[in-house]
Amino acid sequence: MKYSSLLSTIVVIAMFLILGFIGCDSGEWHELAKFEGSSNKRTEDFIIPNSARQSRIKSIVEPFSEDYHFCYSLFKKDNVEPYISFTQSPDENTGLSTQKGSWIIEETGTLYFEVEANNCDWQISIESHY
Repeated sequence: MKYSSLLSTIVVIAMFLILGFIGCDSGEWHELAKFEGSSNKRTEDFIIPNSARQSRIKSIVEPFSEDYHFCYSLFKKDNVEPYISFTQSPDENTGLSTQKGSWIIEETGTLYFEVEANNCDWQISIESHY
């Protein structure tokens, strides 16, 4: 009898843990916005919903000159200070190869990017997990 009770308890705990982990991983990545260009730009506003667990910023830079410059800052609407800033400049190891970067953030609300770029094509996308 004791063995049966212990086994039942273990099964219940195992099911609770398995279902709990499955529930934590529910949701999908959704692309919210994608921007591209080859010069300075302030992007259109986009919204990261409050239900987003986290968001991912991806950038791709394709330089066409060794003196390229690429920098972006993410702003929450009506804030004067950026939430994050990222700068990518030439380095002797990468030369003119395509550069990729990414960030994971937990900000929500209305946001936009300010991009500074010269001598490169660039693309920034934002995805959220919910």
